[in-house]
Amino acid sequence: MERYYFFMASPKKQTQSIAKTQAVLAATSQEIPAAAPVVPTPVAPPEKGQSLQEPFSRPEDSPHVPVHQYSGFEFSKIPWGQSLFAKLFGAFLALALLPTIISAVLITAAYQVLLNQYVPEREVEILTSNMQVQFFLIVFFIIILVTFISFVISRGISRPIKLLIMAVQKISDGDLSVHIKINRKDELGNLAHFFNTMVDKLKEIQERNIEISKIKSQFVSVAAHQLRTPLSAVKWTLRLLLDGDVGKMSKEQDDFLERGYQTNERMINLVNDLLDVSRIEEGRFGYNFQEVEIANIIRKAIAEVSIVAAKRNIKINFRQLIPEDLRIVADPERVRTIVINLLDNAVNYSEPGDEVVVTVGEEGDSLKVSIEDNGIGIPDSEFDKVFSRFYRASNAVRLQTDGSGLGLFIVQNIVNRHGGRIWFESKEGQGTSFFFTIPMRREFIKESL
Repeated sequence: MERYYFFMASPKKQTQSIAKTQAVLAATSQEIPAAAPVVPTPVAPPEKGQSLQEPFSRPEDSPHVPVHQYSGFEFSKIPWGQSLFAKLFGAFLALALLPTIISAVLITAAYQVLLNQYVPEREVEILTSNMQVQFFLIVFFIIILVTFISFVISRGISRPIKLLIMAVQKISDGDLSVHIKINRKDELGNLAHFFNTMVDKLKEIQERNIEISKIKSQFVSVAAHQLRTPLSAVKWTLRLLLDGDVGKMSKEQDDFLERGYQTNERMINLVNDLLDVSRIEEGRFGYNFQEVEIANIIRKAIAEVSIVAAKRNIKINFRQLIPEDLRIVADPERVRTIVINLLDNAVNYSEPGDEVVVTVGEEGDSLKVSIEDNGIGIPDSEFDKVFSRFYRASNAVRLQTDGSGLGLFIVQNIVNRHGGRIWFESKEGQGTSFFFTIPMRREFIKESL
């Protein structure tokens, strides 16, 4: 009997795979941090009385690992009558039984003619009865044999295909630790072999991308830290000059220094965004949850952005639909970051004379905040990229506006950490509305990202 298996790659093979990946990376980087072996996610054994759907094991170098159910598949169930097994089974059964039944009918008829011609009439009835019993038994055993053979053949074809479907479903969910072992030497066996080869290649690529991503994150973190100190020094030096602490400047000199100060400020904001993204990816983006008066925090954030908005002749309208003393559990500094980032985008991508509307209200057990503008909007084809790192809408890039493309990525992570959700509505050329919610009860806050 053929056996089919799912199995996870062993720690030994995974370590070998990572070693290969590091060898490849060594060609492009002089120093790569050693990667720890990837430990396969353990699969819980089935509960008592639960049947095993498919055998599951590890490869040959781990023969002592017990067989468990490989759980987690959620593929759509096909009605039995429409399944490949049922179709094959029905076809084989029909092709085998139809000739058998026709042959039985013809032989019976011919035998009856011979009896009528050569056997005395008084014995015909007895012989006919015996003949019918014998033919019934023969046909009955033929049907059983044909049914069994059809079942075995159909199952041998359909079960490996079903196994491949389940494995592909698992891989589509992002799990590249699944392998298939089919002990056969036909086309299905070859398909399983090349499927496993494909999974190994994908896993090597994934591991390489993870290592490269780690190297990039480390580089960004180190570079940002090294840049922040001199940029801060330049900022305060320029501030001293602008404030006249080292002597009076002419108006022309003040204008040059102000432009330099604003450029330096944008660089500092970019460095801070890069550091925030690095901390988010490393799980070091700290939070300080406490009870806060949320309306006051949002009002202060609006006041900060209003200075820039006033210079561009853009009005920010604040609609407060909650009590002034409403308190929720949140990190005040992170909530301020959310509002400032969303308001900055709304102001930067609006035309002079436009209005930005900030609305704060309640939605069930959550606080709901919306920020609406009448700016350039977001192209429909780019909706799925909005919360990606370094994403900037193509129409925003054409306008040559300032921005790093990191703000919405940071905002989404902060909202998710608070247990809320964020979404948007936009029409290119007509404006964008961003919405986010934050639960007002502590128990809804996520423990970690």
